[in-house]
Amino acid sequence: MAKSAGYNGVEVARIGRLVVAHQRELKDFFGPSSVRATKVQVGRTHLSVSLNDGRSVRVPIAWFRCLASDRPSNDSSGG
Repeated sequence: MAKSAGYNGVEVARIGRLVVAHQRELKDFFGPSSVRATKVQVGRTHLSVSLNDGRSVRVPIAWFRCLASDRPSNDSSGG
């Protein structure tokens, strides 16, 4: 990940697990496609995903209750 906006490695890994856990719902919502995420960035207020076709998606962290309720840790050793 290029940016973690203060989230440590454990928190970034948790976000990754959430994405994987909800992959089926996301695929059902967006339909079949060969488009893939190439980069994910977690900012203080938004989650940004770059796609392999050149597009990008930027959504508010507030859309994800489990992320919005967590605060970035002060531990910078996690990455």
